[in-house]
Amino acid sequence: MHRSALFLLLLASLAVGQETPGNAALLWWQAFSLLEEPSEDLQQRVDAGAPEALRELVAASALSLEVMARAAARQHCDWGLEPDQGPRMLLPHLSQARELASLALVDARLQLEAGAPDAALTRASQCLRLARQVGGDPLLICLLVQYSIEGRVFDFLAQNFRRFPFEALEAVVEGSAFDDRAAAQESIAGEEQTMLDWLLAELEGGRPVDDLELGLEPAVIVAEAPELRRFYARVQTIFEAPYEQIPGMFTELEGAIEASDNQLVGAVFPTFERVAERAFRQSVQRSMLRAALALRQGGAEAADRVLDPCGRGPFERTPRGEETVWGSKLRVGGKPFEWTTR
Repeated sequence: MHRSALFLLLLASLAVGQETPGNAALLWWQAFSLLEEPSEDLQQRVDAGAPEALRELVAASALSLEVMARAAARQHCDWGLEPDQGPRMLLPHLSQARELASLALVDARLQLEAGAPDAALTRASQCLRLARQVGGDPLLICLLVQYSIEGRVFDFLAQNFRRFPFEALEAVVEGSAFDDRAAAQESIAGEEQTMLDWLLAELEGGRPVDDLELGLEPAVIVAEAPELRRFYARVQTIFEAPYEQIPGMFTELEGAIEASDNQLVGAVFPTFERVAERAFRQSVQRSMLRAALALRQGGAEAADRVLDPCGRGPFERTPRGEETVWGSKLRVGGKPFEWTTR
């Protein structure tokens, strides 16, 4: 079989869920443990952007990247988290995943510069699999780490868009499809269970929660829990609304929280607006990559058939030489979101 055909089969297996049996987490942990800490001298040269230093960095952890490839071939992933520990639950894999993804993307860039775009895309797809499996547990922090890794991969793909073979790039982009709204809602429900439900269960069982330093008496927590639950339900409703209504709904929610004298809300209720902004940004970038692929293959008419998840029509599009600037109705930091494919 031709090498490019083999490559597309590999990407397809990652995208549609064909899997090697076993728990991917066991291999991810091996890959994490095999990451080599760079010496101070090497780190300084890496920070200075020296290409030979980057190659040394990747070479030092070559075995880690080899295990990463095997881990990414497994669809099932159970990190062995302990929800019964509530907010005391340990999540050491999150920082390790970010570190491995950072190294893998350095390797992807080096592969691309060496004239191996297929290898670069393979590494990028492995990062996407890691991100998805990190975000598999319904907790906001897990979802945010997933988005952090995915966002860096998407930026890498956008910055080098025209350097990748079309079919291989299309397989990676289509394999990244994800329901960001649903994932956010599942994570909100997970937060409610991990914090509020756990907290009430601990108090009901007579177990102390002083280590959380909430500064609230158990009777106050129990009395104020129903209103906190209503705030969780209100956030769920926000994520069901059309995007153009969501900023105003968050403003109203913030006003309701400020007007409330509920101490429990102030102590444990997260800032969900940041999660919403990141979720919609991720959704927009996924769609912008699809629109860029459509433009590359079928022209402007095909690109206009890919709709802005935060609007009611296609993305705005401004050609600038070899670049295309894509615009969305999404607002980030108070400004319309723009992204460039090159």
